[in-house]
Amino acid sequence: MERLPKLPVDENHATDLAAPKGGAAPALGWLTNLNADETGAIRADVEWTPRGREAVLNKEYGYISPVFLYNKDGEINCILRAALTNSTNLGLPALNAEQKDNDTEDFMDKALCAALGIAESADVKEALAAVEKLKTTRNAEGGVDLETYAP
Repeated sequence: MERLPKLPVDENHATDLAAPKGGAAPALGWLTNLNADETGAIRADVEWTPRGREAVLNKEYGYISPVFLYNKDGEINCILRAALTNSTNLGLPALNAEQKDNDTEDFMDKALCAALGIAESADVKEALAAVEKLKTTRNAEGGVDLETYAP
């Protein structure tokens, strides 16, 4: 709650999926009094809009799915917003596009690092260097000129 006095609750992660493409992302509610208790459980009050209240009362959605930032150790360091949804955001990396620790470099997906043959601790710059090396090696071996197909 240090960033904003209230955090939006949208519908199906519209702030993350529709809004960047020019779509609507109206709030169905607002998270207030966000806090973690002694067990680490995160709680908040919700000020529902009339439309959000109806959606909840009519059981149109089964979950509130959080959108958050976390560090390379998987520790949540910032909750940005939430969404009413029928499928939670947890474990869906495409929705967690802003995942980075505010105090560290961007970190890479472990499977991607393994596929590129680089350390799991590699950053974006190291991954891009590995891709360039692969492109150069492929072209030197008389393979397809990747620039022709994927500039």
